[in-house]
Amino acid sequence: MIFISTALFPEAKPLIEFLGLKILREKSAFPIYQNENYTLTVSGIGKISSAIATSFLLSRFENTIQESSWIFNFGICGSPKEYASIGESFLIHKVTDWGSGKNVYPDLLFKSPLKESTLVTVDRPVFEKESSDHKNTLVDMEAFGFFQASKKFFTSDKIRIVKTVSDHFTKLESSSGSDLTDIVSEKIQTALPEILSILTIPIVPEKKILLDEKELETLQYLIEFLRLSETETIQLKDCMLGYKIKTRNSSNDGLTFLNQNFHPEEDKVKTREEGKKGLYALRQFYQS
Repeated sequence: MIFISTALFPEAKPLIEFLGLKILREKSAFPIYQNENYTLTVSGIGKISSAIATSFLLSRFENTIQESSWIFNFGICGSPKEYASIGESFLIHKVTDWGSGKNVYPDLLFKSPLKESTLVTVDRPVFEKESSDHKNTLVDMEAFGFFQASKKFFTSDKIRIVKTVSDHFTKLESSSGSDLTDIVSEKIQTALPEILSILTIPIVPEKKILLDEKELETLQYLIEFLRLSETETIQLKDCMLGYKIKTRNSSNDGLTFLNQNFHPEEDKVKTREEGKKGLYALRQFYQS
């Protein structure tokens, strides 16, 4: 079973129609649409609503979660005009909660036809006069809550997020007189091929994701050099695996990159802050 979460029904409608999903008529806290392969819910706007709906969905259908199962969030987002064009779709590799500053990272262990991007989740709509705070990123209101709830059921390589740019921090309007529902559905309908391109990529079997002996030595060196915590070590390993799968190149390329940008003559970084900067730089390299 593949699980899907959207904020708005107009976002979900094109996919519901394409996949032939049927609404479950029984009483439910959130609307659920389903067939034998997909289960979709519509959460409403905001990260809290998204987290609650996602938890509800996965708890209710926990007995259908299999090794091949994963969860998908898609919908519209805002973007600076210089960063992305309206209608462009992006696969998200980092989500930042604007309120707390916390980051989460979907692990993209597969090749994708989509560009990748970071995403900031905000608590209220952002308009043009406030857009200077979000120069090189996409902005939405749900993804961080969705990810946090999904992590209770799935590892981060089984959580995927795709966002389609609907506006440049301006109110959605139509020159043809269409209402907001139609405008949103039209934008998702246009992006449907990109959405489906991600929806049809299966989870890579874990047994095929392996670092060789030299790569494991590199991983151990980086752990010691950057003074990484256990959580950071897992994050780095996942990035190395994802890079190897997507590019078919050795993840040792990251060591070459690090040596060009840090101080290879030293045994390790002097502070944890330096280590965090090094880890962030490696993430950017492996996910670029």
